[in-house]
Amino acid sequence: DTKSLFKSLAEVAEAAIKSSIWCTCETSGRQSRSTNFLRCGLCSVACCRDCVHVKQGYQLDSHDIQDVVLPKEEHDLGEFEMQLRSLMPANLILSKKGLDEIAAIKKDKYRIAGLSNYTFGLHRIKRGKLRWIVVYYAREGGIGEAVAEFKITVGELEGRNKGADPVIGVQGELTSFFPARKEPIVL
Repeated sequence: DTKSLFKSLAEVAEAAIKSSIWCTCETSGRQSRSTNFLRCGLCSVACCRDCVHVKQGYQLDSHDIQDVVLPKEEHDLGEFEMQLRSLMPANLILSKKGLDEIAAIKKDKYRIAGLSNYTFGLHRIKRGKLRWIVVYYAREGGIGEAVAEFKITVGELEGRNKGADPVIGVQGELTSFFPARKEPIVL
């Protein structure tokens, strides 16, 4: 059930942040060799100690920099990805009742109500900056064209505002592609 899934994901939100991308040297799928990172307490920009002294050219003077030490076992992307994959079901079915509640907000302007007939299949799990993103697609006939996307973010949900802590947890975002779909023109 969705409630227990989101509760389980909320419990690993801190671990999601620790195992996420902390430096540009990690954006191509590799992991920094450093366990020491610098992070701005206001905007969350971060980099590893190895990169701050080399070609990346970080200008950190205007940031509220804090030292963060992430032990290798906490910053292990493979370990966290396995844990996340074990929590995520291969398919999701969104209830008609829940979709109708969402549709009622703007008189189904985004054509959400029609998605109750679809199964959302796991498409990918992606490591992002201070978060992990899980993407599900609902497809026409189960294998055809995507008609909707359900994206689940685990970790830091918002950027930091001055004097405020970041919002950490789980967030779901449902996007229907029905409004963009048009029938082909027959000549």
